[in-house]
Amino acid sequence: MFKFYNVKALKPNIHSIQARLPEAYTKFVNSLKLPPTPVHYIPNEDKYEWDPINKHVNRREDRPIPLKFPKEADEGIWGGEGVIQGFIKEKKNRRKFPNYWIPNLKKTVVYSEILNTYMELTVTERTLRLIDQYCGFDHYILG
Repeated sequence: MFKFYNVKALKPNIHSIQARLPEAYTKFVNSLKLPPTPVHYIPNEDKYEWDPINKHVNRREDRPIPLKFPKEADEGIWGGEGVIQGFIKEKKNRRKFPNYWIPNLKKTVVYSEILNTYMELTVTERTLRLIDQYCGFDHYILG
């Protein structure tokens, strides 16, 4: 037997609660569902790669680098950056030395249109780029 589907059920319901929500709210909810933007690594475009030594296809993984956030990160706006712990390998047969990579912090003055005040903040270069991308400090904080 053939099953006939209701064509009206496939169309979006105009009278539902989701259809009546404001456009800004639905845009915000959809932005929460997106994966976070990578800060400390470049994601791979290809899902698979050819291994010439073993002669088979390997799957690539996009693993984010684990970050550490000290207490100073709460006092400023770091824009998703953090302290990276790793090793420096100087030569081929020498031992690896532990190292910490710390983001470059700057003290800058930003203007808040909502509060109508200037604020001195500790920020990173990425935070300044994001503030410019969002067209102001208030839009960056609220976006």
